[in-house]
Amino acid sequence: MHFAWKLPENTDKSLKPRLRRITYELAPIEPATGTSADHHSRALRTPPTAQRPDGAHLPALGQGASIDTTSTITRQHAWNDAPPT
Repeated sequence: MHFAWKLPENTDKSLKPRLRRITYELAPIEPATGTSADHHSRALRTPPTAQRPDGAHLPALGQGASIDTTSTITRQHAWNDAPPT
């Protein structure tokens, strides 16, 4: 995803008109992680899990997040007052 904008000429600072751009890479949402340690006491980041009523374990999800039947995590942000259907 690219965000781009023009900066006008600034004659006081001898600056020509410019173009600025920020680029973000969109990737799948990963489960939240917490601090843990392996059997050698080395620090790890591991996803906390929640247990479903049927006994299966799912990653613990943050506020506004949900998981579908294909284990894809989606998130609705607080400012999104009209989520897509």
